Amino acid sequence: MTQVARKNPDRPRESSVLDGIPTGLAGLDRARELKDHAARIGFDWTGPEGPLDKFAEEIPEMREAIESGDPARILDELGDLFMVLTLLARTLKIESEDALRHACDKFERRFRAMELILRDIPPEGEGTWSLSQREAAWQAVKRAEKALTPS
Repeated sequence: MTQVARKNPDRPRESSVLDGIPTGLAGLDRARELKDHAARIGFDWTGPEGPLDKFAEEIPEMREAIESGDPARILDELGDLFMVLTLLARTLKIESEDALRHACDKFERRFRAMELILRDIPPEGEGTWSLSQREAAWQAVKRAEKALTPS
């Protein structure tokens, strides 16, 4: 409640197109709802180029936040990246949650395949595989998936 509303409870609160969106929604759901409501008054991109450009603009800001070591800044900039990705999904008519679940499934599938490859390779160092061994196995899995996917 604003200071003015506290002083004068009879005065109606100014309404917003964002009114009614529960703050308790899961992050991706709330981001979608906020963007859907904002789009009702034209605050929207018509295609993917706008969000892609915005994402590119946010990357240096994220790098600066990381370099600063300030957890609040990092949180803020990471949140901006999530919001822009939600916008991109919206312009592509893809549910953010579906895209994230798909990415999780793909990561799990690839990771499990990478583990199978590594079982046949002796580990470097102290009983563990080096980053270069893991990366090589990961890239092998990606190449194998591409070879199986029709163009």
